[in-house]
Amino acid sequence: MLEVDLDNLDEALKFHAKGLEICDEEEVVEDDDGRSRLHHNLGNVYMELRRWGKAREHIEKDIMICKRIGHCQGEGKGYINLGELHYRVQSDSLIEQEVNGMFVAEIFKLHRESFFRKKEVLMKIIEME
Repeated sequence: MLEVDLDNLDEALKFHAKGLEICDEEEVVEDDDGRSRLHHNLGNVYMELRRWGKAREHIEKDIMICKRIGHCQGEGKGYINLGELHYRVQSDSLIEQEVNGMFVAEIFKLHRESFFRKKEVLMKIIEME
């Protein structure tokens, strides 16, 4: 997902949402591997945006589609993402305690993902766990 790698999450969100819109317009069945990939990617984008509810919604849709079409590898990746989601929610809670209640989403809006990739920030996160 190039747009996510380039830290352009809003564009990534638009492209993936457009993909689902096209699936609906073209009456692509719900249990389609293309839809599954779109939900998988949307879950990842929402996770990066720290919109936990939307991330979970799309991750769970991805898992359900994979289950119904017998795509075990995709289902497994979905559960990995679900685990990552739970980990990030917990990590954010720890960070928020450390920075006197400032929401990680606020920090993220100000500094984007690059802030969390700084060595000193990562070391602080590791020390908290």
